[in-house]
Amino acid sequence: MIVIADDITGAAEIAGIAFVQGRQVRLVCGSPVCDGTTAPNVTTVIATDTRSMTEAEAVADTRRITSRLSCRRLSITSMPMHASNLSPLNSQLSTL
Repeated sequence: MIVIADDITGAAEIAGIAFVQGRQVRLVCGSPVCDGTTAPNVTTVIATDTRSMTEAEAVADTRRITSRLSCRRLSITSMPMHASNLSPLNSQLSTL
């Protein structure tokens, strides 16, 4: 599973939840490099800083990150968010 978080605290929280659930966790700050070797029980959490970016910057950063994950099929199942930042989030989701 790959999770893209909009800040480091959200990424750390999700990584901790995955760890408590018995998953192996990899927390990455910035851009991951996908080598196709992630095992099914590994959760990779990518910490971005999109929450503090403008909408255009957040979209560009999300595109850059997801392009490096091209060896994976992306699927969005749920996404907790803060109501104060919906506009950039909606634009980011449209890039997927």
